[in-house]
Amino acid sequence: MMMAKPIKLACPNCKTVHRYSRITSINDIWSEHVSDGYISGFDIGATKVCSNCDYLIKDCNALENLGLVDGTQVYEDSSRGQKFWRYEPECVVDTDLQLPELKWPKLKDWIAAYKSDFVSTELKLSYATSAMHEFNQLANKGDELDNQQLKLIELYRDDILEIENILIDRAQETNKPVDKLLAADIYRRRGDFESAAGILDSIDCLDITAKVSYMRKWIMAGSTKLEVFPSYYNK
Repeated sequence: MMMAKPIKLACPNCKTVHRYSRITSINDIWSEHVSDGYISGFDIGATKVCSNCDYLIKDCNALENLGLVDGTQVYEDSSRGQKFWRYEPECVVDTDLQLPELKWPKLKDWIAAYKSDFVSTELKLSYATSAMHEFNQLANKGDELDNQQLKLIELYRDDILEIENILIDRAQETNKPVDKLLAADIYRRRGDFESAAGILDSIDCLDITAKVSYMRKWIMAGSTKLEVFPSYYNK
């Protein structure tokens, strides 16, 4: 992981100054690759939420840079005796100011962003996909869900269904293998194995051959749950 120096950003709504940590590059070797396209451990988006007023900041990169935070600190992994994280050239944190970090959006925030009339089609699609990922991660907890989480699932179920239909249509429009793989997974999780298999038959891409193979195995097994690709196939 490569970290740029964190900067100060002010919330457009309440003007609270935050620390905004910027990742310039990341290695996903330890991440889980989920069947719906979600990759765990990737908090690299530019959409954040104010820690004070919960205002959704759609694009932090569009805000005025108020300068670097004060103080420096380089993290090391003592168990390995070498630097675990790589910084460019070092990680700068607000050890003096203790500025709050901008929050990662929750399901309600992604849904709100998706429904906004003031974002581009590309951003709207990105927010829709993030909303689906957040919803699926929540729903995948099954019996571990509390009453509040169950209410959230019921509240946003129709929105996610709409989003999934949009993503299926997009796969037909773009004809991209990755979009098709996602569409196949949506059909599989709905129990429409015939449609899922039909889409997989139309994918001709060596880069995701292994993932297509595992998707077929899940279809043959009648699996409708969110699945995780084995780490060897995380490509």
